Amino acid sequence: MSREHLLEALEQHMRRQNVHGLYSLSMDHSPSEQLTGETWHTTVLIMSSHMQHEMLAVRLARRLRHKTGILMKWTNASKKYRDCFLSVFFEELNVSPAVSVFAISAKEGEIRDSAEHFIRELGLQQHYNRVETLAGKIRVEIGPLMNVTKGEKVTISLSENRALMGLFIAHFVIRMQSCMYEAAKNINQVSMINLNFLGDKFPGPPGQEMDLMFQALTSFSRATGRIAWGYFGESDTEQMDLLADNLAGALNAMHRKQGDFPGFNSDKMDSGLFYWEVWSA
Repeated sequence: MSREHLLEALEQHMRRQNVHGLYSLSMDHSPSEQLTGETWHTTVLIMSSHMQHEMLAVRLARRLRHKTGILMKWTNASKKYRDCFLSVFFEELNVSPAVSVFAISAKEGEIRDSAEHFIRELGLQQHYNRVETLAGKIRVEIGPLMNVTKGEKVTISLSENRALMGLFIAHFVIRMQSCMYEAAKNINQVSMINLNFLGDKFPGPPGQEMDLMFQALTSFSRATGRIAWGYFGESDTEQMDLLADNLAGALNAMHRKQGDFPGFNSDKMDSGLFYWEVWSA
């Protein structure tokens, strides 16, 4: 789906709702939030204005696990659970008019090769530096940035494998927010698109490294709205977070195994919005 088709789909989706410009989001990644040598990486955003994606997760869990009614971590799921997941997910999404899903899958090589593109579009040309340690490893330093709350300059230091995924994820989130803003503006719905994240915690210490990088990159410009970042203390028990974990795992598995899943047909969505962007050479 091109940007033009996405904007058209978003406009139609928003016209069916009472859009007020504030969304709650769940986000997760497969296989993880850092480059690990895997061929494919997938990031998923699932959002709604009044937490309707939580109810989607509950309905999905009841169908996939009748006895417990709780979704499993994708890495622990049985073959039967995995084989059924996408089919049931799309059935439930199709009766969830207020839920939007944005996903992106890219080969690891594509993410590495796109670093300069991300840096340029995020305005980091003077603030992104690769530094070789005494041990011969590459770390990335982002800064100096101004912490307006404390009134002091900050430089973020993290491994290159995490920094590259941080660029990839933040760039996608900002682009999707921009598309939502443009679609809403076209139909004169709202003046801002504000996103409140409840995601899976990034690797590294809270408030530092990748966590701080994502917050900083998504806060540079507020012309289209605010992006607020937070995460669950125990995400493995939260249905919304498990939903994002499952969908990221399922979509990534389609590429990794070059397989197909019963019921996968995003072109026939009547209700909920589903957008999936795939990068490959």
